[in-house]
Amino acid sequence: MFRAGFSSNAGFHSKEKMFIYGAGRNVIIDTNDNQMQLVGHDSTVSCTCVSNSLLVASGQLASPGNKNYDSQVILWKIGTRDPIGRLFGLKEGVKAIIFSNDSRYLAGVSFKDQLIIWDLKTQTEMYMKLF
Repeated sequence: MFRAGFSSNAGFHSKEKMFIYGAGRNVIIDTNDNQMQLVGHDSTVSCTCVSNSLLVASGQLASPGNKNYDSQVILWKIGTRDPIGRLFGLKEGVKAIIFSNDSRYLAGVSFKDQLIIWDLKTQTEMYMKLF
């Protein structure tokens, strides 16, 4: 269901020839022609991932003011600058995120050894496990 490998703070979409990476609290989409900056995180972007269907997910470190240590994952549609969704539940920072092969689900792992799988159609948590 999910592709092998881990996400990092940089990704590449080979079909669209886009390089995607975190820079501070922003996500940068870089092409040969231009650079788009996506703004929406309240803490440092820790990882990014791009799907086959031109979705980008970006996770962040824990927000300094958040007492629950909840870290958000923002979903973006390439071509727009606005978030299309925000996913919560991972504690103490997002370590890695990855789309399923069909882009229907997103899996995330926290620095607290927690796994969450979200259904992207409903943007709800469908599975959670602590290791």
